[in-house]
Amino acid sequence: DWWSLGVVLYEMVAGRRPFDATTRSAIARDILRGEVEVPTNLPTDLGVAVGKLLRKNPRERPADWRAVAAMMAGAS
Repeated sequence: DWWSLGVVLYEMVAGRRPFDATTRSAIARDILRGEVEVPTNLPTDLGVAVGKLLRKNPRERPADWRAVAAMMAGAS
């Protein structure tokens, strides 16, 4: 799932998890209800790509690997 890729990319560029609650239930709640704030110190295209990958609604995420590749190449 593209959301999982977004989590991994977020961790790689931010150096922390996108949801940093202290308990598993709190993390699950944040994943379901909270919004991820993409770090502002990222290059614009990378920040946009991570943000799109972490959208709550699966229909708002990239449709396939080609869309992901285009975003990662800066063609978002």
